[in-house]
Amino acid sequence: VYPPLIWYCTRMHHTIFTAFLISLIVYLLTKFRLSPHNFRNYILSGIIIGVALLVEPIIFIAVPFSMLWIYFTGKKRPECIKGMAMMLISIAVIILPWTTRNYIVHKNLVFIKDSLGKEIYIGNNPNATGTAYTKGGVHILKKYPPDFVEELSSLSEVDRDKKWLKSA
Repeated sequence: VYPPLIWYCTRMHHTIFTAFLISLIVYLLTKFRLSPHNFRNYILSGIIIGVALLVEPIIFIAVPFSMLWIYFTGKKRPECIKGMAMMLISIAVIILPWTTRNYIVHKNLVFIKDSLGKEIYIGNNPNATGTAYTKGGVHILKKYPPDFVEELSSLSEVDRDKKWLKSA
């Protein structure tokens, strides 16, 4: 028995939702082969993909591949194109309010979240371990000179993300 795993199972982590939503998306995508004329499946898939994007935006990478899969496995191309358009509209309806909110708050276009720069830095810095901590257990920010950390704290979220990206 490994105690950290027992403790971790009691936490509501976004990875649990991501795994569930990806499984649901794959299930719905396989249903297209069984009933390609059911446009309700396209709309439902778009809604689920939109929610999954809000949970974990990296899923966006899979959207074009899903569209290609639907297009090339479908027997009637015009219906596939209509279905894909409905799916894309459904995705947009789900993520557009959050993207609009981000634009209003940050005065910049932020797709869903603005942590790309920090995440790239965490994975690609000289002390990278894949987490926000070094091998010795020291937080990454403590490896920086205090003036750099102070500069980061004085920046807006969007500018901070750009600074992290530049440092990566």
